Amino acid sequence: MKLLQLRLASVRYDGDNIGNDITIDVQAGSVFFSMNKSLYAGASASIGKIVAEFTAASNPSVIPIVASVTERDPVFNDSGRSAGEFSVALGAAILQTFHLAIPVEEKGAVRSAGTALFTLEFTAELAEAIRYLPPSSDGFTVVLEEPSRKRISLPTALAVQVERIAGGREYFVIREGSLKGKRASVSLGSDKHSRLAAENPQTPPIQLVFSLSKKELSTEDGRSTYAAVSDVEPVSPGLYDLEIPDAPHVGGLNYPDAPHARTWFRIGHQGRSYLHPGAMSLGCVTVTETARWEELYHLLIVARKGDGVSVGVLRVVE
Repeated sequence: MKLLQLRLASVRYDGDNIGNDITIDVQAGSVFFSMNKSLYAGASASIGKIVAEFTAASNPSVIPIVASVTERDPVFNDSGRSAGEFSVALGAAILQTFHLAIPVEEKGAVRSAGTALFTLEFTAELAEAIRYLPPSSDGFTVVLEEPSRKRISLPTALAVQVERIAGGREYFVIREGSLKGKRASVSLGSDKHSRLAAENPQTPPIQLVFSLSKKELSTEDGRSTYAAVSDVEPVSPGLYDLEIPDAPHVGGLNYPDAPHARTWFRIGHQGRSYLHPGAMSLGCVTVTETARWEELYHLLIVARKGDGVSVGVLRVVE
């Protein structure tokens, strides 16, 4: 499965001068796109705007395109329309192009009538259907588990594999974390484009050291140290994986200085011990410098150990 991103790359204005205020309307499949542009005869302009995104399963993948150009005029609007099919070969070059010529005849104007020719250049870019949950204000994006339609929250930077785009939603399989293998969907953005991130934000695994006696949590390289505690059945010395966040934790709601305080990282792969911000600890490792949680959160949330479950490791010492 590939993701196909269709863009309006550029527009060129040849032929007679019929005016310079134009509207471009495009229907690609079932998706509609419209924009206004000021352009003079004999000139071209780069556009680079996304028209639509599709999942491409067949080879070639054929996109029906219907486009019109209208020269906006206070008295007479002159318009032209053309249609074509953009055949995208899945095994060919990553970036493929398609040109659609649209003649626009000037009608009803006082000056001499003429015909302009607008050429729209479209590009299709293919990419693997792996996407990532985007950053958010609290660290989670609410999606619908499929087919139950139950609302669930997925953490920033979580990898998913897109299966299809339909009905204003993007359907995918979760590739990592506690819900690995489950299917879910998320609504498209207000611009009808994907809300998922195409660029991989993930980094190598993080390594942390927590000292029970010093009450300090440090990065393995010692560059960053945070005040932290583990009280009431404290975490035992040893080496533990830190898991990808599972779900928002209500215990983080009390720390307005840490917007991502509800994002916790489980210590090990069983039990209820987490690395999280807070004022006290009940068997967890709690970062008491809550105002600095954001600094640590941004290191943790994108880190990956490579096992599909963990962001890195935590070494606990006396």
